[in-house]
Amino acid sequence: MARTPSPLRKPLEHRKPTDTTVKRLYSTAFGCCKPGCGQPLLRQSDSTDEFLLNSRVAHIHARSEGGPRWDPQMSENDNRSYDNLLLLCIPHATEIDDTYEHFPPAMLREWKSSAVDEFERTRRNWPLDDRQVAEIVAASFDPRPLLETIAASMPFSARMRTREQALERTAAKARARRSVRLSALVPAQKVAEVIAWMAGNEEHLDVVPEGSVRVLVAPMGAGKSERALRWLEEGLGIAESNGERDVPLWLNAREITGSLESAVGDGLGAEPANGCRIVIDDLDGVSLRKADHLLMQARELVTVWPRACVLATARPGVPVHQGEVVRVEPWPRRRGGDLLRLLVGERIPWGIWAPETSALLGSPLTVLAFAARINASGDTNVTRLELLSDVAGTIIRSRLAEQATEETWRDLAQLAIRILDSSSAVRTSSFGIEPRVRKMTATDLVVDDEGLLSFALPLFEQHYGAQAIISDAVDLDTIAAPDAFARWRYAIAFAVASGEPRRQEQLMKRLAQLHPAAASWVLSEVAPDGRAHTEQWNELTDGKIIAMIKSRGGAAGASVSSTPAVVAAEWLREAQQALLDGVGPLAQSLAAHHDGQLVQWGAWLQSAYLTVAEARDSARPPAVTQLDSIHPDITISAGWERWTQQTFPDAEFGRWLWARERLQEELHRILQRRTLPLPAQSRLAAERLWYLSNFVIKFSAGRVPDRIEVGPLRDKVAEWMDNVRSSVNSTWQGSGGSVESDDIRWLDAQLEHVTADVLEPPWPRPDQPHRARRWAWESYSPELTLSIAQGVLRDALAGYRDLVETNFAAFGVALGLQSILPVRADGFVVRPDEGKDAWSVRMIVSLTHDLTVGVRDDAPIELRLITDDSQGIVREFAEPRVQNARQVAFGPSPIDHLAVRFNAMRPATNLAYEWLMRDLKSVGWLDRSIRYSD
Repeated sequence: MARTPSPLRKPLEHRKPTDTTVKRLYSTAFGCCKPGCGQPLLRQSDSTDEFLLNSRVAHIHARSEGGPRWDPQMSENDNRSYDNLLLLCIPHATEIDDTYEHFPPAMLREWKSSAVDEFERTRRNWPLDDRQVAEIVAASFDPRPLLETIAASMPFSARMRTREQALERTAAKARARRSVRLSALVPAQKVAEVIAWMAGNEEHLDVVPEGSVRVLVAPMGAGKSERALRWLEEGLGIAESNGERDVPLWLNAREITGSLESAVGDGLGAEPANGCRIVIDDLDGVSLRKADHLLMQARELVTVWPRACVLATARPGVPVHQGEVVRVEPWPRRRGGDLLRLLVGERIPWGIWAPETSALLGSPLTVLAFAARINASGDTNVTRLELLSDVAGTIIRSRLAEQATEETWRDLAQLAIRILDSSSAVRTSSFGIEPRVRKMTATDLVVDDEGLLSFALPLFEQHYGAQAIISDAVDLDTIAAPDAFARWRYAIAFAVASGEPRRQEQLMKRLAQLHPAAASWVLSEVAPDGRAHTEQWNELTDGKIIAMIKSRGGAAGASVSSTPAVVAAEWLREAQQALLDGVGPLAQSLAAHHDGQLVQWGAWLQSAYLTVAEARDSARPPAVTQLDSIHPDITISAGWERWTQQTFPDAEFGRWLWARERLQEELHRILQRRTLPLPAQSRLAAERLWYLSNFVIKFSAGRVPDRIEVGPLRDKVAEWMDNVRSSVNSTWQGSGGSVESDDIRWLDAQLEHVTADVLEPPWPRPDQPHRARRWAWESYSPELTLSIAQGVLRDALAGYRDLVETNFAAFGVALGLQSILPVRADGFVVRPDEGKDAWSVRMIVSLTHDLTVGVRDDAPIELRLITDDSQGIVREFAEPRVQNARQVAFGPSPIDHLAVRFNAMRPATNLAYEWLMRDLKSVGWLDRSIRYSD
């Protein structure tokens, strides 16, 4: 017959009773209820000093036909009631179970009655009150205190945490991890704001499918860990809303000392069976062998638990299966700029958007470093060079391996040379033997990405490129050449800024002679405030000035009889001559020359004020002579023409600033007048011919016909040439501007090439019926508007090329538009509808480098005319070109907004000069803008 086991048959554990009285109490009060047994239900274990309660609870309602089971006629509570239960030792309880027919209910009740009576008699002699008895009973039969005691005595395990505790801890660790990362570079009061900004600007996170492994791969500082942290927090949100999902887990590769499975089990307190997200951060922080081993274990882990997924982070060089790689793209420049603006307000330096620097805005690390530098100094005039130098120095010092040898540093410089020369990574197999490569990558400054060596950050290659320049490991003539300077410019600037004084001057002089655009750009970087003299000018003496010049390698060829004034002026003249040598043919337009030589200078030095005067028409030696007086009348009567007086430029790079400023003034005047030399056949020459001819006729006759007869024009010009020949310089002022002697000389020479009897205007006349109009463009039909716009753009591009090739050939690709010629142009001509209040027609143009166009060919131009842009056509055209533009070091914006002025006599000339003016400003040869309108 089947037997139903008695309930509550398992032994019950309790706390060890330590007091002797309590032990006796247990042994006498809780004995077996069968008469004659009296065996204590509390017995002492043989192996330990623990007391165990070994008993069973038998049901009095045992029946011969059914055995010890529940009485079906009674409720559950009645079956379990005190009156219906009997405590027995295990042997007697087993006996009743096996031979229940020998133990009727009446007998069992009698046993219980006797046991209760015995209990009451014993209880009256207890030395404990009811409260103490209750505590003993609770300690004996409640398992919770026991579990608490066991937990307190055992090592901690994640299994001891509740799910709520694990969720809270993971969230707190994520917040702390991000705060600690930011606190090193972000002011404490800004950390929360930056975290909020990052949460609001987070990009879509790559999904890691369940049962798979993915690895975020990017150079140092690209935001790998931040992205992994976002992915973990997303998993945390899922776990909080879904109680069946595992709490995500963050592991650092260096902290995994055993197997990955053990680390996961210890971290979770369970197996990752329910969709657990696991992050393994900083794989490149361990050896390649261990990183490979961890990834192998991760693949095994997601195979065993197919709902788990693993996301690791690593720099290039860690062995990763191709299908597991997730590339971390740089931040958009706008996003980096927004974060920088959040941290520094409106104090963003003007030069932060240069290509190399704006590329660094794509790295969260360098954006934070930029902001830290600006906030630390409070200087809104901080330059790109200072930013990059500080970032490079800080990171390199923190990453240097102490065991790195001199050979490693030479290898780093050689790697920089090869990368900068080719603008690409270097194959590991072509660089050197593996141990040397391993030593470089061990510095954390270089990464090996699938057999290609590159620096972890672009500024490292500039830093070590500078070291190569200073140590003469690379030829300055080669890297400063126009076609190489765009790649090497920051390395050159680093070298000039960090060299000792004599080396600085040597580098600047050679740069000026080789590439004046390079020299001017570097000068703007290394002397950002443009101060040529120190604030302590009143403390300068002749002796200090001469000592400073000698400390920088000057006055080596000075004779014993040379006065301080002559030595000082020769020092400045050497800088100006070097810049003029680099400029080439344009030099004679920028400074006074005689017979192809820079004219003689006269010098006077008194109380730190230096006067420099130029001889009117002499280049005889010596190059600099002492002036006897600085009075204007005396100097002019003695044959000295132009002269300047200012504090001697004693600041670092002061003489270069002084020399450039003198040349800038003259260049600004030439550009403002648009009188740079051009080939006679240049398309801009046709506009200048019409403009000057128009001026002469209008000045003489008061009005200008639609066509100008060449014969009478020649006669007028011949008359004006008489004035030109008889004066140093003549000027004619009219309502349309002014012309000078050089203009009339040019016009006279240009008319010799004219064979026609009449001059036609270079651009068509209006084709709309004459009536009162507010704007000039309203006199042109839409078809003619488009035709003129295309012609102006075509001639401006050709004219810009002529201006550069004739006057600035040495500047080469350092001039922005020149760097992308030949080009193809496309865009829109936006002509308002009749009656619209718009003062000009606009061109929105994209200039794209196109090698299929011949160097001397006209640029292919495709412009479309629109009158209504309410649908955002121009925006749809411009935005993708701006985002996808090929970055050229000094290149123009990918989209140019231009005005087509129908009342201008030289529209193509104005546009070409505007492009040239922008380019010269970008390399420091102009210090202010020029507006062209006539």
